[in-house]
Amino acid sequence: MPKNRNNLPSAPAPQPIEENKDELFKIFLDNQSKELSLRSEELVLKKQEDSNTFEYSKQALDKKVDDRKDQRTHEKSLRKMTLFFAGGVIVLLVALVAFALHSNKDDIAEEIIKALVYVSGGAFGGYGYAATKKNKSKADKNQ
Repeated sequence: MPKNRNNLPSAPAPQPIEENKDELFKIFLDNQSKELSLRSEELVLKKQEDSNTFEYSKQALDKKVDDRKDQRTHEKSLRKMTLFFAGGVIVLLVALVAFALHSNKDDIAEEIIKALVYVSGGAFGGYGYAATKKNKSKADKNQ
C-alpha cells in the first residue's frame, strides 16, 4: 500500500454513488414503511391502553361513590344513636332532679345540678380545646 506524507495508509477508493443510489433508496423506503407500520401498531396499543385506563377509572369512581354513600349512611346512623343516647341521659337526669325535688330532697337536687354544671363545663371546654387543635392541625397541613 502506498503511504502518504503523514505515513498513514491511504483511504480506499470511493465506490460509484450511482450504483448504490437505487439500492439505498429502496432500503430507505423499506425502513420507512416498517417504521410507519410500527407506529400504527403503537397507536393502536396506546388507544387500547387509554380505553382500558378510562374503563378502570370509571369503575373505580363508581365504587368510590358507593363507598362514600355507605359511609354517609353509617355516619348518619352514628349521629342519630348519639343524639338518642344524650337525649335519654338528659331525660333521666331531669327525672332524677324532679324526683329529688318532689321528695323534698333539695340538697340532693342541688348537688346533682352542681355536678352537672361542673361536668358539662369540663366537657364543653375539652370539646372546644380539641376543635381548636384539630383546626390548627388542618391549617398546618394545608400550608
